[in-house]
Amino acid sequence: MHFDYTHAMVPKSSALEMLYFNMNDSTLAIKFWSGATIKYTGFGSEDWDNLFNAMSKGAYYNQRIKGVFDSQHLGSGVVFHAVEKTEELDLIVNENASPLNVTINIYVNGNPEAIAKAVERLAPSIRAVQRRV
Repeated sequence: MHFDYTHAMVPKSSALEMLYFNMNDSTLAIKFWSGATIKYTGFGSEDWDNLFNAMSKGAYYNQRIKGVFDSQHLGSGVVFHAVEKTEELDLIVNENASPLNVTINIYVNGNPEAIAKAVERLAPSIRAVQRRV
Protein backbone atom coordinates (compact mmCIF):
# COMPACT_ATOMS: atom_id res chain seq x y z
CA MET A 1 0.00 0.00 0.00
CA HIS A 2 1.22 3.52 -0.73
CA PHE A 3 0.08 7.03 0.17
CA ASP A 4 0.92 10.12 -1.89
CA TYR A 5 1.25 13.34 0.10
CA THR A 6 1.81 17.02 -0.52
CA HIS A 7 2.52 18.00 3.11
CA ALA A 8 4.11 16.14 6.01
CA MET A 9 4.75 16.93 9.65
CA VAL A 10 6.61 15.28 12.51
CA PRO A 11 4.48 16.03 15.57
CA LYS A 12 5.76 16.07 19.13
CA SER A 13 3.42 13.33 20.29
CA SER A 14 3.59 10.11 22.28
CA ALA A 15 0.99 8.50 19.97
CA LEU A 16 1.38 10.14 16.55
CA GLU A 17 4.67 9.42 14.77
CA MET A 18 4.05 11.20 11.45
CA LEU A 19 1.28 13.16 9.70
CA TYR A 20 0.86 13.13 5.92
CA PHE A 21 -1.64 15.28 4.02
CA ASN A 22 -2.57 15.15 0.34
CA MET A 23 -4.23 18.43 -0.60
CA ASN A 24 -4.91 17.14 -4.13
CA ASP A 25 -7.44 14.55 -2.93
CA SER A 26 -8.20 15.82 0.62
CA THR A 27 -6.78 12.85 2.49
CA LEU A 28 -4.80 12.63 5.70
CA ALA A 29 -2.69 9.66 6.76
CA ILE A 30 -1.51 9.32 10.33
CA LYS A 31 1.31 6.94 11.18
CA PHE A 32 1.20 5.92 14.82
CA TRP A 33 4.16 4.89 16.97
CA SER A 34 2.50 1.47 17.19
CA GLY A 35 3.24 1.05 13.46
CA ALA A 36 -0.37 1.31 12.30
CA THR A 37 -1.44 3.87 9.70
CA ILE A 38 -4.96 5.25 9.31
CA LYS A 39 -6.16 7.25 6.29
CA TYR A 40 -8.91 9.86 6.67
CA THR A 41 -10.91 11.16 3.70
CA GLY A 42 -12.63 14.51 3.28
CA PHE A 43 -9.81 16.23 5.19
CA GLY A 44 -9.34 19.64 3.57
CA SER A 45 -6.66 22.32 3.58
CA GLU A 46 -8.36 24.26 6.37
CA ASP A 47 -8.44 21.07 8.48
CA TRP A 48 -4.71 20.59 7.83
CA ASP A 49 -3.99 24.20 8.84
CA ASN A 50 -5.94 23.72 12.07
CA LEU A 51 -4.09 20.49 12.85
CA PHE A 52 -0.75 22.07 11.97
CA ASN A 53 -1.42 24.99 14.33
CA ALA A 54 -2.87 22.93 17.20
CA MET A 55 -0.88 23.08 20.44
CA SER A 56 -1.39 19.36 21.01
CA LYS A 57 -1.61 17.28 17.84
CA GLY A 58 -2.75 14.22 19.85
CA ALA A 59 -5.57 16.11 21.57
CA TYR A 60 -6.64 17.65 18.25
CA TYR A 61 -6.65 14.20 16.67
CA ASN A 62 -8.82 12.75 19.45
CA GLN A 63 -11.28 15.66 19.46
CA ARG A 64 -11.47 16.75 15.80
CA ILE A 65 -10.39 13.85 13.56
CA LYS A 66 -10.96 10.45 15.17
CA GLY A 67 -14.59 9.46 14.68
CA VAL A 68 -15.32 12.63 12.69
CA PHE A 69 -13.77 11.80 9.29
CA ASP A 70 -14.25 8.56 7.36
CA SER A 71 -11.28 6.32 8.07
CA GLN A 72 -9.52 3.31 6.62
CA HIS A 73 -6.82 1.26 8.37
CA LEU A 74 -3.87 0.88 6.00
CA GLY A 75 -1.80 -1.42 8.20
CA SER A 76 1.89 -1.06 8.94
CA GLY A 77 3.61 -1.48 5.55
CA VAL A 78 2.59 1.83 3.96
CA VAL A 79 5.07 3.53 1.63
CA PHE A 80 4.78 7.32 1.62
CA HIS A 81 5.57 9.29 -1.53
CA ALA A 82 5.83 13.07 -1.87
CA VAL A 83 4.02 14.56 -4.85
CA GLU A 84 3.66 18.10 -6.12
CA LYS A 85 0.72 20.24 -5.17
CA THR A 86 -1.72 20.95 -7.95
CA GLU A 87 -4.02 23.90 -7.80
CA GLU A 88 -7.23 23.83 -9.74
CA LEU A 89 -9.57 26.76 -9.94
CA ASP A 90 -13.14 25.67 -9.35
CA LEU A 91 -15.63 28.12 -10.71
CA ILE A 92 -18.98 28.08 -8.93
CA VAL A 93 -21.77 29.25 -11.17
CA ASN A 94 -24.92 30.76 -9.72
CA GLU A 95 -27.60 30.99 -12.37
CA ASN A 96 -29.28 33.87 -10.54
CA ALA A 97 -26.09 35.89 -10.20
CA SER A 98 -25.29 39.07 -12.07
CA PRO A 99 -23.14 38.85 -15.19
CA LEU A 100 -19.45 38.38 -14.54
CA ASN A 101 -17.27 41.37 -15.41
CA VAL A 102 -13.53 40.83 -15.54
CA THR A 103 -10.95 43.58 -15.97
CA ILE A 104 -7.49 42.57 -17.15
CA ASN A 105 -4.62 45.01 -17.01
CA ILE A 106 -1.67 44.28 -19.28
CA TYR A 107 1.58 46.18 -18.76
CA VAL A 108 3.91 45.74 -21.76
CA ASN A 109 5.61 49.09 -22.42
CA GLY A 110 3.36 49.99 -25.37
CA ASN A 111 5.02 47.55 -27.77
CA PRO A 112 2.19 46.37 -30.09
CA GLU A 113 3.78 42.93 -30.60
CA ALA A 114 4.14 42.41 -26.85
CA ILE A 115 0.49 43.41 -26.34
CA ALA A 116 -0.65 40.94 -29.00
CA LYS A 117 1.39 38.13 -27.43
CA ALA A 118 0.00 38.88 -23.95
CA VAL A 119 -3.57 38.80 -25.25
CA GLU A 120 -2.89 35.51 -27.06
CA ARG A 121 -1.60 33.97 -23.82
CA LEU A 122 -4.74 35.07 -21.96
CA ALA A 123 -7.28 34.08 -24.61
CA PRO A 124 -7.57 30.36 -23.62
CA SER A 125 -8.23 31.31 -19.99
CA ILE A 126 -10.85 33.88 -20.94
CA ARG A 127 -12.60 31.38 -23.24
CA ALA A 128 -12.61 28.79 -20.43
CA VAL A 129 -14.31 31.25 -18.08
CA GLN A 130 -16.85 32.20 -20.76
CA ARG A 131 -17.75 28.52 -21.33
CA ARG A 132 -18.35 27.96 -17.62
CA VAL A 133 -20.45 31.06 -17.04
